Amino acid sequence: MKHIIAMAALAFCPTDVVAQDAQTACAETWEDIVVFAGDFGEQIAAATVESGADGWCMVAASLDDDDIEAAFRTDQLVQAPQNARSFEVTIEAFSTCIGVFDIAAMLSYQPETGALRLHQMTARADDGRGVRIDANMRLDDFEAGLDFLATLPAVIAQDAAISVFVTPGLLQEAEVDLSSLSRVALDDALRDVSPRQVDRRARSEFLRFAGATPNAQGTLDLIVEISGGKTVLQIAPALDALRSNAEIADALATVLMDATVGLVWKPGRM
Repeated sequence: MKHIIAMAALAFCPTDVVAQDAQTACAETWEDIVVFAGDFGEQIAAATVESGADGWCMVAASLDDDDIEAAFRTDQLVQAPQNARSFEVTIEAFSTCIGVFDIAAMLSYQPETGALRLHQMTARADDGRGVRIDANMRLDDFEAGLDFLATLPAVIAQDAAISVFVTPGLLQEAEVDLSSLSRVALDDALRDVSPRQVDRRARSEFLRFAGATPNAQGTLDLIVEISGGKTVLQIAPALDALRSNAEIADALATVLMDATVGLVWKPGRM
């Protein structure tokens, strides 16, 4: 978990560093990132930061027994809106419980409006497994000096396009086998979710995906729109320690309140 938090802090760190010397700018921005990572930043050891071409800063560090190779740069994202700060990061060979991924993220932030845009985040492994996310969020009144865990609850998710690149290896390591899921069971889990929120096509597409597990290979595309937005604190507790069918149904109703979800399963397409 600490690896995920450290990576997220690296990807989402706003920075106000302005320096004429590239090496100094890289070093000062890295210091901001370590502070933003909070307690986990203090566990990042043996970091070396060097300036590279095109404004990139190259980082070599270690966290526990894992080496981290990363690069980041600020305020050079072409897709960023006018007057927005931007941050780009790449992380090589990032180890997780479901594989080793190369990760890239591009974000922009407009302090005046609170608009936080994840222009794209990708994580891909050698066998093709991974995820791609584009999202619109909001972060009002960001306070400099707060760490990642203190800032995260203030981030409001509004909409997202998510593509999950599924391989048999991913399903095996994640222990996902939904092949016995029936339409009756799915409808029961979604009994408190209206057809307007998750329509018949989305349910049928999910059943097509479930029926192909644990040997499914392809792309699961999701479009999520949340009226008014939701914070992480509104979503995460509802998904914690689910045991019974009733708990699952209640959690899905809570998470999907004021949200609509579109879903398409594309077998064989990565």
